[in-house]
Amino acid sequence: MKPIRKNLIQESTDKIVLQHHISIQSPEKDFLTLKSIEGKVIGTYSIDKGTTEISTTYLSNGVYTLTFVNQNQTFKLIKQ
Repeated sequence: MKPIRKNLIQESTDKIVLQHHISIQSPEKDFLTLKSIEGKVIGTYSIDKGTTEISTTYLSNGVYTLTFVNQNQTFKLIKQ
């Protein structure tokens, strides 16, 4: 699992509450897909080795999913 940190509150291992951005610490390159709860793709991002920040200020409050493509892991995100 890639650590997701900074400016968010992790309530459990599969649900993350967002505030302004996501900061991801990754040991390798990966791709990330952000979708609305309805399944609409909001964005696809390349995650570099090291730290990558993704702004969430453009997102409306709501529930989203964040999927790490190479690791096939999905997290539920709540934007407040």
